[in-house]
Amino acid sequence: MKKTLQLLLLIGAITCLYACHKDTLQAPNLTGTWELRVAFGGTVGYETFSPGNGHTYTFNSDGSFTQYAGKDTLLNQGTYRVQTNGAKVQGVEYNVLLLNGATSGPVVQVQDTTLSIGLNYNDESGGIYAKIK
Repeated sequence: MKKTLQLLLLIGAITCLYACHKDTLQAPNLTGTWELRVAFGGTVGYETFSPGNGHTYTFNSDGSFTQYAGKDTLLNQGTYRVQTNGAKVQGVEYNVLLLNGATSGPVVQVQDTTLSIGLNYNDESGGIYAKIK
C-alpha cells in the first residue's frame, strides 16, 4: 500500500511539473506567396478580397520579402524575421513579424495555408492571407 501511494504521488508530481512547463512557440514558416483575403481593424473595419487581387506578401527562405498593394504597386520590400513569444495579449504569447530591422511589429500566425498578420483585437489593423505559391 505504501509503495502504491508513493508511486501515485510521484506520478502526480511529474504530471504537475509537466503541466506547469511553459510552452515555447515555434516560429511559423512564412516562405511562399500569400494573397490578402480579409483586411480588418483601424479605418478598414472588415473587408473581403477575391482571389487574384494582387495584394500579396512574398517571403523568401533567405529572409527577404516583398509586399504588393495590387499587382503592379510595390508597397514594401526588405528583410524579415519572426520573433517567437514577441507579444503577450490578454495572457497569451504570440509570435511577431519584424520587417526591415524593426524591434516591434504585428502578431503573425500560420495555420495550414492561412497566414494571419495582426489581431482583430483592440482595433489593431491586419489581414488574413491565403497561400497561393
